[in-house]
Amino acid sequence: AFFENSGSYFYGAPLRLSFVHSFFDFFEFSLRGGVFPGFQGVCPFVSTAFKITFQKKIPAFNFNWGFFARCGYSKVPQFFPYGSDFGNGVGGGGVVGFDFGKIYFGLSSEYVYGSTVFSSSQTDSLWKNGATLQLKKNNLALGIYGAINSSFGYTELKDDLRTGTDFFRSVEAGLDFVIKPSFSDVFFNLKAGGILFEDKIYMNVEAAFSLLY
Repeated sequence: AFFENSGSYFYGAPLRLSFVHSFFDFFEFSLRGGVFPGFQGVCPFVSTAFKITFQKKIPAFNFNWGFFARCGYSKVPQFFPYGSDFGNGVGGGGVVGFDFGKIYFGLSSEYVYGSTVFSSSQTDSLWKNGATLQLKKNNLALGIYGAINSSFGYTELKDDLRTGTDFFRSVEAGLDFVIKPSFSDVFFNLKAGGILFEDKIYMNVEAAFSLLY
């Protein structure tokens, strides 16, 4: 669920279903869809992505790197004043990671075209750079993540007040907790975080579970 620091305070509660499949050790495909009930009504959304990853074992750690491409559509633009990543648009990027066994550190960078809304005459784009740090022990993992969203261009939306480039349009940050009971193939995930604009804040709490097959 998302909450905002003004207005009705309750912003919305997205419900999503995801399917992820690895055709090879290095190739992953995902498909996600759902609805975002909130103050703007019930907004459907869908997205798909594929990721290619590689790994090199080094005496002290495992070095991982990869590339990904994604495409998403949402009926209604989300998170005014716009310039954050909510899965919309067409884009791609790269990731690198350093896995020390009990500690993982990763960096990512991606560019997304049409990140707020698609338009034949005027649309925007987003450059997102993020980092994550994860502590792992047995079947538990606790992570902290953050990202900076740089916004380029603007849309035809009446309430879109952007005029050009803003390298620090919004910041994302949060905590991520994952647990996998040793007796099952189910992962339980809890997230808490926020999206920070210059004069607007969205906070979210999210719960999910994943089933291995």
